[in-house]
Amino acid sequence: MLFPFFLLSSSTFVSGIAIPSHSSKNARVFEVPIGRSRGLARQRLARSTAQVGLGDSGDERYSISVNFGGSETQLLLDTGSSDLWATTDKCTASHCSGGLPLISQPSNLSAISGLVRYGDGTSAEGLFATTPTFSFAGSQLPLTDQVFIAVNNTNATSILNSKSVGILPLGFPLFGITWRDILSATNGNTEPTTEQAFASWKTTANPVNRMVLDGSLDSPMFSVALQRDTVDIGGNQGILTIGGLPSGVDNSTLAWGPVRLYNVSLTPSPGEVAEQYPVPWELFIDDVYLDGVVLPKSNLTASSIRLSAIVDTGDAVVRGPADVVNEIYSRVSSSYQSSSSPNINKATFSCLTPHTLAFSIAGKMFPIDPRDFILPSNDNEVKNCVPAVVGYSASDLPQPGKGTQFSWSLGDPFLKSVLTAFYYGNITHPSVDLPRMGLLSTVPANASALLTEVISEAQKKNGGNEYQTIELAPTTLAKAAATFSGVAQAPERDANGAIATSTTRWSWAVVVAFAAGWFL
Repeated sequence: MLFPFFLLSSSTFVSGIAIPSHSSKNARVFEVPIGRSRGLARQRLARSTAQVGLGDSGDERYSISVNFGGSETQLLLDTGSSDLWATTDKCTASHCSGGLPLISQPSNLSAISGLVRYGDGTSAEGLFATTPTFSFAGSQLPLTDQVFIAVNNTNATSILNSKSVGILPLGFPLFGITWRDILSATNGNTEPTTEQAFASWKTTANPVNRMVLDGSLDSPMFSVALQRDTVDIGGNQGILTIGGLPSGVDNSTLAWGPVRLYNVSLTPSPGEVAEQYPVPWELFIDDVYLDGVVLPKSNLTASSIRLSAIVDTGDAVVRGPADVVNEIYSRVSSSYQSSSSPNINKATFSCLTPHTLAFSIAGKMFPIDPRDFILPSNDNEVKNCVPAVVGYSASDLPQPGKGTQFSWSLGDPFLKSVLTAFYYGNITHPSVDLPRMGLLSTVPANASALLTEVISEAQKKNGGNEYQTIELAPTTLAKAAATFSGVAQAPERDANGAIATSTTRWSWAVVVAFAAGWFL
């Protein structure tokens, strides 16, 4: 998680409306399957649909196939950041070798350096450059002159080990450093006005932000569904849909809530009224439940701060306040002893025992599928498990009026259990069209029974190891096996945990079923 922008205070907006209708002769909606393991002009194209599939690396990194100036490569899909970067063939780090699909170092490197730092301590560094064309694989919908950081040094080994060479960000402009660094280098270090910021966003923002800003999408939004490739292979079909909801899904079936807005250090232009802006994709939470019982509110955050969570495809776990996470550990593990720093390795319980962590959002319950709540405590062996939940320390939690205000992070375990819609609204003037998020649960009513069934089967037939598959990000999207609440579903696994060849998920994706643990 990156915190690049100075925040002054936050504000709450209450909104129960779904997304409005948008249309344009140049508008478009396209679906991009994703994989797991983040003076410029653009050509406008007539509305069309492009479908590409997701890659999945152990349900820890989801990736997407993209084209940089004619070269295919793979990027990590990340709703928790805003800066586009890709590692070049001039990377000096030792982990940049090993057959990675690195991009060629551009010949038009600028003299402006870019450094992005993430909450896990990783970073990526290089010079800003432009690629003449950028597109999502197979889409035939290119952007021209896309700005990105041509990275030649990074310690983000988990990204590179998943065969991704960088990050495709989906966050708001204010959450990034690209536009600000370039603007500072060209205009000096004076605080930018809104007029200067908006002009910069149109040319230096990430790809989807630019599409929203130029009005070429049918609706200023995207939606994400993530597949499950561990424990019980299947679930949702991994798809990124840009410009709308997936076909077959109506926005009235989603529960919609507002995104938290912040006062930020942008100086209004003459005659402009100061706006409040979205920074991360941050959604308000009513309450948190474990196995149907509400969890206590955290004592580590002020009661004046409304409970909220970021929604982050780049996070492999769910995160929450340390004291609440301690409570979760104590309830699922009879042997767990609470401590000021929750120890996930001590919170063991039988993998056969289903637990449901659920979040009440916009008046509706959104459970994490019990199959996504567990992590094997010993490599891939599915005898004892731990929760896929990690604690934030007190120093990581919000303080009133200082910085971002969220205390939960809803990562991939949550996102595998829902279809999530991210509606940008009006990026430059949020008060005109507020940003919001929509959720549709895809957890079946018999999810607990399905967990017990698949764990029992793995213990008897798979050497006691969980089922897993490996997928590279594909360039085309296969037909869905079925739908659940209108959301496309991935194919069923066979008795050995492999995807049946008659329903192979992606047309060219490499899919490998294995019993032993495999972590890139």
